[in-house]
Amino acid sequence: MADKVLVVEGDRDLREVMIEVLRAEGVDAEGVGDAESACARLVGEPFRALLFDPGRPGAALSVLETVMRGAGSFGTPVVLVSGCGGMAHRASELGVAFVRKPFDVGDLIGAVERAGSRL
Repeated sequence: MADKVLVVEGDRDLREVMIEVLRAEGVDAEGVGDAESACARLVGEPFRALLFDPGRPGAALSVLETVMRGAGSFGTPVVLVSGCGGMAHRASELGVAFVRKPFDVGDLIGAVERAGSRL
C-alpha cells in the first residue's frame, strides 16, 4: 500500500498547514497547487489518498471530474476538502469522503485513515 498523501490546495499557506498537520500525525504528505499538477503526480507514483479542494464551486465540477477520473484510474481514494457546503452533497454523489473547511484536525486525519483502509 502507498503511504503518502497528496494534498491539492490552491492556497499555498493552507496547503503547507495541511501537510504539516498530516506529518505531525505520522502521515507522509506532499502538496501541489492545482488539479493539473495533481494529475501529473498521480502518474508518477501511488498515493494512499488524495486530499482535494476543487476551488470555486462554479468552476469546480469539471476540475473535480478530471481529478476523480485520474485518481480513480490509479486506485487512489479521494477526500474532498472544501468550505462550500454544496460540495458535501457532490462528494456523497461521487462516493468520496468530505471534510468541511475550516477543518478539525481529527476529521482530516480520520478521513485519510478511512480512505487508506479502502485500498
